[in-house]
Amino acid sequence: MKNLIITIILLTIWTGLFSQESNNQVNPGKHAGISHNDMTGHNASSKSYHPSGFVDYLVDWAPGAHIPGLSVCVLKNGELYWVHHFGLANIAQNIPVDDSSCFYIASISKTVVQTAIMQLWEQDIFELDDYVGNYLTFPVVNPYYPDSAITFRQLMTHTSSVKDNYFGEWPFNQFMPGYFTPGGTYYYPTNFYNTVPGTQWNYTNVGNSLLGYLTQEMAEQDYSEYCEEHIFQPLGINNGSYYLANLNPANLVTQYIYSGGTYNPVNTPDGGGPIYPAAVLKISAIELSKFLSMYIQQGTFNDSTILSPETIELITTPSLVTPYVDLQCLTWRIWWGTQVWHSGGTNFASTFMAYDKVDKWGFIILMNSSSFDAAFLDVISNAFYFASLYNPISVASIAVNDTDGDQVIEANEEFGLGLTLRNDMNFPNIAENIMATISVNSPFVTLISDSLVSLGTLDYLDEIQLPADQFLFSVSENLEPGNIEFQIHFTWDEGNEYTTTFSLFGGHADVLLVRDEESVSVAWLCGIKQIQDYYLQSLDSLGYSTHYWDIEVRGDPDSGFINNFPAVIWFTGSDAENTLSENNQILLAEYLGNGGKLFVSGQNISDDLEGTDFLGNYLHVEHVADNWGGNSIIGIENDPIGNGQQYNLNTSEALFNQYSKSVVDTLEGANYVFRYVTTTMKGAAVRFENSIYKTVFFAFGFEAINGFENRTEILYRILNDYFQVIVGTEDHPIFETTGTNLNVFPNPSSTFTTFSYTLNQKSSVKLDIYDINGQLIKTVVNERQQKGEQHVSFKSVELKPGVYFCVLKTNEGMQTRKMIKLD
Repeated sequence: MKNLIITIILLTIWTGLFSQESNNQVNPGKHAGISHNDMTGHNASSKSYHPSGFVDYLVDWAPGAHIPGLSVCVLKNGELYWVHHFGLANIAQNIPVDDSSCFYIASISKTVVQTAIMQLWEQDIFELDDYVGNYLTFPVVNPYYPDSAITFRQLMTHTSSVKDNYFGEWPFNQFMPGYFTPGGTYYYPTNFYNTVPGTQWNYTNVGNSLLGYLTQEMAEQDYSEYCEEHIFQPLGINNGSYYLANLNPANLVTQYIYSGGTYNPVNTPDGGGPIYPAAVLKISAIELSKFLSMYIQQGTFNDSTILSPETIELITTPSLVTPYVDLQCLTWRIWWGTQVWHSGGTNFASTFMAYDKVDKWGFIILMNSSSFDAAFLDVISNAFYFASLYNPISVASIAVNDTDGDQVIEANEEFGLGLTLRNDMNFPNIAENIMATISVNSPFVTLISDSLVSLGTLDYLDEIQLPADQFLFSVSENLEPGNIEFQIHFTWDEGNEYTTTFSLFGGHADVLLVRDEESVSVAWLCGIKQIQDYYLQSLDSLGYSTHYWDIEVRGDPDSGFINNFPAVIWFTGSDAENTLSENNQILLAEYLGNGGKLFVSGQNISDDLEGTDFLGNYLHVEHVADNWGGNSIIGIENDPIGNGQQYNLNTSEALFNQYSKSVVDTLEGANYVFRYVTTTMKGAAVRFENSIYKTVFFAFGFEAINGFENRTEILYRILNDYFQVIVGTEDHPIFETTGTNLNVFPNPSSTFTTFSYTLNQKSSVKLDIYDINGQLIKTVVNERQQKGEQHVSFKSVELKPGVYFCVLKTNEGMQTRKMIKLD
């Protein structure tokens, strides 16, 4: 199953293959490993992933994957802030990859075709559902279905039935008529699939290049010249072309095939070939970032408008699900379960370009060889991770210095924030005259110090530690538990600015959730979520207020802090070593000795802690084996947590990060909760209780359990049934298991939302939308519906921006989903 899922995701990527002045202390940036700094308080929006960690990852990965050279760019809000080049553009001449290196970008070229032809659509030259032959001097007709028109929309969504059936480097302007005209030089009935146009998805290079041909026919201008005049020049792209003759040879990256221990150079395809619009653009990553910035900024870059925002919205609206489990838009595709649009391909070069339309980040990876193994998924995954968490100036660490010293922000006290700030920009690599202004968005917290501080000049990865009393706040007596959002607005140089936000939990929470992870999970992109999200979403739905603590940012908690919480959840993610430090083992042992309730989860923990006092005498677990290959667990009958239920791991929307699940046995007094499903039924989870404390230990990552409902049910059993940490539910949506599997897409949304669910029987259905205060806002469905899959569209543009709860009630039960409405 693991290999199947990886194969499916890789096919998604590869389809389209040719186929800063004061007493503040400044420290040079230090390698912090692969880490993401997530501010205290869940749902924090300021996070950063140390750039050196990502660079080290690439340096470690590329040689083993036989990639001679690569370029990576990261954009935020449409601005290019970070660039990294690795290796050689030309091995024989020992030429390194640099800012000017022009890579062959393969099928990313198709997004330029899309842009060009949609410029003509904006001029009302054609309609998306027009028959394309009306704009050509030759027909485009599927001989198997001659009465079914092939349209522009079909070509843009790979549903045209046009098939790739070319074998040579024929001239483009001869190839297109000859390919589609019956009796033409390159015509065969097999140039088409035996499917009705518009009914089946089949990726096609020829179909996309036909759009390029249509562009030049309608514009009465050579396609490449059209792109130069109407796209590249307005964007300021001067180092990119379809034609080799238009490029400085010193900038051209050599493509390679690795075989038998040797890198063999291959000829880079030139413009003018049979499918050149779809595949053969050569451009540097920095220049290509201008094009991607234009899409991130809704059609405009540096005051040049290439497409209108409305057209960008049309292009990026999904129309169907592809066989590779993503959503097809007009040329662009959406990574399944995300808000990330992407394009990529390979033909002696693995390339990938993606952007988040809502959070407005993006990245580009260009390589001069192809990686056809599962490790390429790791690269894309890490790039997603880095780009989504990247900030030009990062909040690298936070210390809360409050009146009573327990690090809990409480009513009627004052606290200061000791912040470490880091310059993560290397494009350019120096930020001068940096000013930082802090603000807080809470009716219960007031800034009582100056809000502005000068940071001076910071080189790339320089850190600056602000004094603990730099920013001081007072808390009102009416503080309600929840996250407090802080904003820091940075300005530097001439007119540059950026705002980052982070959250800290105020008041006392029901649960403390601790992230104790050094390494990055590389397969999180099954939903582009971090591990803590898998806990927090379920905790939120159950009504538990949760104080999230990231050890990377906050350091180790102390006993004065941790003893504030009736229950602690501690996870170690994908770490294989140093899963629980000796200091934290002592801390947790003390917490348990004070009557605590602890849930620990993570692969490799029992391996790493084998023989320790904490593992044996507190968790009451014995380590048996390091790696277990199975991906299914079954609960022990009548156990308050396992309850005889079977669950899958590493599948569907779960986090696919469990590569070394541990096998454990119980020590005296402990009980199995789950076993791995095998013939020998090995131990996967254990619980223990005595008159003082209770523990639950998962020898695998909770985040890998498939299904939001399943994870929520398990957490409910741990916290409510076993730990007996009870919260009231009057102000919270009630969680109930139901077979309807309500999905909300896209989420967040801005203009429209689709609700989908499956009824196992004919049922009365009511679908309501509530605001965060529990007020009914809209009844979307209130009728009896037939058994089967249901899809309901709703104009979310009618809602004010904010957080809502969608509640589906059927004869089978009730289900709740959180929905976010954007501006």
